Amino acid sequence: MYLIRNSILCFLIILTLGCLKGHGTDLKKYVWKNRILLIIDNSENQFTYDKQVVNLGDFNKEFTERKLLIFRVNRTRLEILNSENSKPFENHDLWDRYNQRGDSFRLILIGLDGGVKLNQSTIINRKTLFSIIDSMPMRRSELRNNRTN
Repeated sequence: MYLIRNSILCFLIILTLGCLKGHGTDLKKYVWKNRILLIIDNSENQFTYDKQVVNLGDFNKEFTERKLLIFRVNRTRLEILNSENSKPFENHDLWDRYNQRGDSFRLILIGLDGGVKLNQSTIINRKTLFSIIDSMPMRRSELRNNRTN
């Protein structure tokens, strides 16, 4: 009886701790489908975030061609900026996973393979971002395939 009671108690503790952690945001569903630019900012740094979004300009055909999704990440909220079907997530773990330094602003570019291709704490302009993406081997292959079709 003692063993059963302790087993049930341990199970309930583990279940509770799992629930307290919140919902994980799994970027694996985007691997091989999308490149992702994480714009990580805290709510005190709205000016830098706004300036970054202005520097990126309109999320138009060029973003779609590059399969690029823009995620805004702060401590409590995740939002995909250039997806019509996106609803903000209130619980996520991307802040803790990608902002281990505790920066108030950070950009992280994740490639189609899921690897980090850029990690910086300064604003990037659209031309530089596209240049980085266009120099990636998979993007060059996409461009070659588009020319032959």
